Amino acid sequence: MTQYSIVSDFSNVSILAEQFTEFCQQNHIVTDVISRLELALVESVNNIIEHAYKDQSGMIDASFLVTSKELVITLVDQGKPPSGTALLDTSPLPDINLLPEGGWGLGLIQTLTDHFEVSQNQGVNTTKLTKYLSEDDRVQ
Repeated sequence: MTQYSIVSDFSNVSILAEQFTEFCQQNHIVTDVISRLELALVESVNNIIEHAYKDQSGMIDASFLVTSKELVITLVDQGKPPSGTALLDTSPLPDINLLPEGGWGLGLIQTLTDHFEVSQNQGVNTTKLTKYLSEDDRVQ
């Protein structure tokens, strides 16, 4: 497992995305999977900065883990707890013509990952993004 921490500022999101890409390349993950998960990571971190921390500063701890079966991104923050209005895994994506600006986030993350989970426990928010890996997801 590899761990990083960033201050909750939009200027740091690209730094974390670069670290994730490097981690995936070192673990022989194919470019298509890297691109999809990097987008999900960026959207998740942006959501934390925008909604959990709003106008305050805080830390976001990220960990990346690759096993033989999955790639897991875990994000931890101590901002405002999630509202509980997140889409369920079984919810269909909304009509793109009806989405307000900024309304893509959770649906996009769910589309790009195999499992998306947000939880809160004693002031700590945890966002977990999981991609199940097949042989095709690794560089041969």
